[in-house]
Amino acid sequence: MNRRVLLAIAAVAVLGAALVLFLKLREPTGASAEPVSAAPTTPARPSTPSQVGSRDPARPGAPIVTPGAEGRGAPPDDATKEVTINGIRIRDHRTGTHAPIDLPPNIHAPDSRKISPILTNDISQKLQAVMSECAASVPSEARGTKPRLEGTISIAIKDHQARITSSAMQLRDVVGASVDPTKQCIEQKSLGIATPAGDETDVESYTISINFALR
Repeated sequence: MNRRVLLAIAAVAVLGAALVLFLKLREPTGASAEPVSAAPTTPARPSTPSQVGSRDPARPGAPIVTPGAEGRGAPPDDATKEVTINGIRIRDHRTGTHAPIDLPPNIHAPDSRKISPILTNDISQKLQAVMSECAASVPSEARGTKPRLEGTISIAIKDHQARITSSAMQLRDVVGASVDPTKQCIEQKSLGIATPAGDETDVESYTISINFALR
């Protein structure tokens, strides 16, 4: 056989072998018949609230619990700072540690009605007489260094006459069994105290703060 023909046949054989090897290298190992799809990069959001809640395993019948305001760092409920005194609801917004509010507030707007200091003094003198009478039985050992009476009264003025219509009192720096009876005595005996109101115009309710040294 001619030498050129042999060389041509050898070249074709080498080319064919190279082509087969190339195709083998391109075929993935263990490839399946179905194409593989890429997984989603973003997880799907829950479609209903029940998917984000949790149920107590010890109570299978309990409702699903979902995170609420407390779980988001909301401030705790301060209902424990709310008190009602003489039918008045008082909410204490002070921060830190304070003694609980135990007397109705005495708040008057700057441009609101003001009564005469003379009338306030007359009422105060009659209240001090009641305090001295009720506190006479408080023993000396029950009194601290600065015993005093604090309170809030409400007066009504009608036909030139002022009358105490409500009274809330607290003893300070006083301890023992005599505290409650003395406080109740002052509150009860102060109700109905009346004094001339001069030319003061009628008013249905006017509050006054009381702060006396206990004698």
